[in-house]
Amino acid sequence: MAVQTYGRMKRAGFQADEQVYDAVLRACAAGGLWKRAIFIINAMIQAGLTPSASAYSSAIAACSEKQGRRSIALFAEMLSKDLSPTPAAFVGVMTAHEKEGSFDMVLKTFDDMKAQPGCRLTYAAFAAAMRAHAGLQQPDDSDTLRRGTARKQLTLFDQMLARHRTQPSAECHSLAAQAHATCLEAVKGVKVLEQALDGGLVPSGAACEAVLAGLENTRDGEASEEQKKRLYEAGIEGYLPNGKDAWRLLNQMAQAGYTCRQGIYERIVQEATSAKVSTAVYEDLRRLDLEPEPETEVAAMGAFVDQAAWAQALEIFEDLRQLGKLAPKGRSLDLLEAAGLAALKACETAGLAQEALGVIEQVRFRGLVLGPRLFEAGIAACAAGGQLEPARLLLAKMKGAGYEPSDTALEACQLDSYIDQVEEAERRGELPEEKILQRAIQEAKDADDLELARDLTMKLRVAKTGVEEERWK
Repeated sequence: MAVQTYGRMKRAGFQADEQVYDAVLRACAAGGLWKRAIFIINAMIQAGLTPSASAYSSAIAACSEKQGRRSIALFAEMLSKDLSPTPAAFVGVMTAHEKEGSFDMVLKTFDDMKAQPGCRLTYAAFAAAMRAHAGLQQPDDSDTLRRGTARKQLTLFDQMLARHRTQPSAECHSLAAQAHATCLEAVKGVKVLEQALDGGLVPSGAACEAVLAGLENTRDGEASEEQKKRLYEAGIEGYLPNGKDAWRLLNQMAQAGYTCRQGIYERIVQEATSAKVSTAVYEDLRRLDLEPEPETEVAAMGAFVDQAAWAQALEIFEDLRQLGKLAPKGRSLDLLEAAGLAALKACETAGLAQEALGVIEQVRFRGLVLGPRLFEAGIAACAAGGQLEPARLLLAKMKGAGYEPSDTALEACQLDSYIDQVEEAERRGELPEEKILQRAIQEAKDADDLELARDLTMKLRVAKTGVEEERWK
């Protein structure tokens, strides 16, 4: 919003002041708009203004993820002007160094941040420093070296806790838990992860799995069965939406003799980016004789369609229909639309035109007003089933509802030519739209069919004036 407002101000000839520039740069930082941030900094300098520490910090943050070297250059420019970097500037340049693989520079910047009087060390700064220690490790490092690195991470974690006692950090706690596991004190790692979980945070799947593995040879006691189960479930959730790792840990949990709660299964089905994982976990749900929520059923439909398993998707749709779960009371109609879209996609995959029309009738019967996505999905399914007439009828209804069909829908109806669209409207006894007639006239002229162009021009005149409109009724 701030970036758009600045653009309108500039076009209107207004001169922005420092407050406007700062607001725009903050928006750039939030959205990662590095090109715009660089432009704004240069615009300030050209306007005779000196960018403030806040302005530089926002520009550094905007560049840190995708343009690390620019971020580092801006930081150096900021220091050359004797401006004191803000915490956001330090974190931004640490992120940039990390992206460049310069882990030593990450730690040096962190030390500079600590040395600056009054500078607040944020969670992000501690996390970057902890990651940098891990990044300096080499594949052939000895266990002793790895434990030494882990101790450095834990020292940073203790410093963080001393500064931020009231609220845990999911990333810092995850890194600390892994460090404890490396130091053969996995039970301490369990307690660190529990602190994050009790604070309402979800630690990383890798941290939970590392601690679970470390419990096999830990030297600081034993974890209870309830604690292990909790870590398995937290790890599965921490891996999502990476469905493959979540599913792998779910299987490990089952092999270890623990029963996962139903909600975890359903989250994997709904959130996993892998359709194969979603369908496999859904089938596990059914084998366990668990009754999934309608949202999970619809997510499974989409996953089956993605794997061209259209029969299973339509079977779920039919089950939902028979059980009255397509539009359950108190649920948003968005669920019904999602089910309809998945079923129509299945019909398109299988070329089932009549079944597609049945799906549309079912969702309309339950109170859903067809939107453009459902219209287009129905058109595609009918066309794939070789039923051109129903596809064109849906197209006409789509236009009648005020929606503009896509080129794909027109092509599916074999009406990608505007002349064809005029002829189709005439065949239905409808008055062609003015804009369609205008484009059809141009098509005829481009084809050097002047007679057709004149005929279409007459029809356009009728469309504009209403004269002889009875011809079209």
